Amino acid sequence: MISSENALIVIDMQQGLFRGPTSPHSAGAVLSNICLLIAKARQAQVPVFFARHTGPDDSPLSEQSPSTQLIPEMDVNVERDIVFIKKKHPSCFRDTGLQLQLIQRGVKRVVIAGDENRILCRHNLQGCLGTGIQDRADFRCAYNYG
Repeated sequence: MISSENALIVIDMQQGLFRGPTSPHSAGAVLSNICLLIAKARQAQVPVFFARHTGPDDSPLSEQSPSTQLIPEMDVNVERDIVFIKKKHPSCFRDTGLQLQLIQRGVKRVVIAGDENRILCRHNLQGCLGTGIQDRADFRCAYNYG
C-alpha cells in the first residue's frame, strides 16, 4: 500500500459522463490536465483514487455498463491505483470507504480532480466535513471552469 501525506482523487471521469451527449467545456484540456496530475502523483508515489458514479443494476449507470467505465487515457491500473465503484452520491465520502482509506494512509492533503466543475468540488469538500478528517486535511480542487 502506498502511504503518503498527499492523495489525488479523480472523480467521475467515466465514459457516459465525460463522453456523453453533452461534451464538457474544453474536454481535451480537462482530460490532458487530469492525466498530467495522475502522472505527477504516480511519479511522486502519491496514491491515486478513482471514483465512478454508479447506479442500480438495471440502469444506464450499472457497474457493468460501458457508461461507467473509466476513460482509458487515464491508464488506470487496478494493481497500482485505488478504484471504488459504489459511489452513488455526488460526494465521494458518502457511503464509501474513502475516509477510512485516507486515514489509513495518513493523508493530510487531497487534490480533487474531475470534469464536473464547481458543483463536484463543493459536494466533495462539504462531504469531507462530516468525516472527521477535516482537521487534518488541506483540500485543493482542480476542476473545469467552463
